[in-house]
Amino acid sequence: MKKLFGINIKHIIIGLICILALIYVGVTINQRLMDKWQPDGNIVGIWSGLGETREFGELEHIEVTISIDEKGIVTGTIGDAFIEECTIDLNRNDFERLLRIKTDYIIHEGYINGKITSSDELTYRNISIPFDIEEDVLGGTIFTVEGLTYPDPLILHLELMK
Repeated sequence: MKKLFGINIKHIIIGLICILALIYVGVTINQRLMDKWQPDGNIVGIWSGLGETREFGELEHIEVTISIDEKGIVTGTIGDAFIEECTIDLNRNDFERLLRIKTDYIIHEGYINGKITSSDELTYRNISIPFDIEEDVLGGTIFTVEGLTYPDPLILHLELMK
């Protein structure tokens, strides 16, 4: 029987299959819990502050306000544009958090309506806002999402407070 580092290869393969099965079960259970999630008092409220963008040439600071209600409905403004039809969800499970991938929360399934600044040429953008909350600061990025292309950063750095 072949061995790798003194361990039977068959046992290594069985061990790896068991580990992958446990990860799959853990992720599946966490996903079901995430689907039933509702925002709590730590998240619900009106968050405001500045976001940095280079969308219109030079680095600009744009005022951003995000309102999250207890049902997970999100509204607000980005500059002069309005955030509409967005919802908030958990964005990662415990395993993903352990691996430090993704953010804790995501605002998505909506769009911004109107021009962000007077120099903006677009009046409609689908958006996604992955973010974390650390020390009462909502930090993340606002992306525009178009079809199957990779999301394009609209607001590079977002830092909001209640």
